[in-house]
Amino acid sequence: MRPLHRTALAAGIGITLTVTVAILPAVDVAYRRPLLHILLEATCALIALLASYLLAGRFLHSGRIDDLALTIALLAFACASLVFDALPFALTAERTAFSTWAPLMTGGLGALLLASAAFAPPLRVRRPARALAIARVGLATGLLVASTAGSATRSAPSRCGPAAEAPNCRPRERDGVEPGR
Repeated sequence: MRPLHRTALAAGIGITLTVTVAILPAVDVAYRRPLLHILLEATCALIALLASYLLAGRFLHSGRIDDLALTIALLAFACASLVFDALPFALTAERTAFSTWAPLMTGGLGALLLASAAFAPPLRVRRPARALAIARVGLATGLLVASTAGSATRSAPSRCGPAAEAPNCRPRERDGVEPGR
């Protein structure tokens, strides 16, 4: 089977599963299971940390700016998943403005850094270790600013709308936890 056919097959299967889950309410994909959410976010964060570590080694070897941008982008995604999403949700199930907006803002910063890595020139820096340290400090500052800006909002948005009486909005969706738990 040709690679183009494999790609088309994978896209078709993905679209079919997505439509099935979105349309059929009987299909439960564990969307509202807090422990599974924590596990998935922690796994994503650890994978992004591992990839960032490997890219950091590549950057220290090559000294190219585009490798540095990829390293910092993956580190931003890891921090967004672990520090601002998995840990607060593991410590408390209550959704606050910070726990809603901080992962979105820091994930947006990571996406911006990832997009900039695509356009970064393949120039070399003289001292890669120093450049990596400076980039990490800059990332920490950016994450702090993004999370602070995200938590400056007054309240978290509701998934079910202000009235929360929509026909497809069950009580467990309004509260974020299943009844009786």
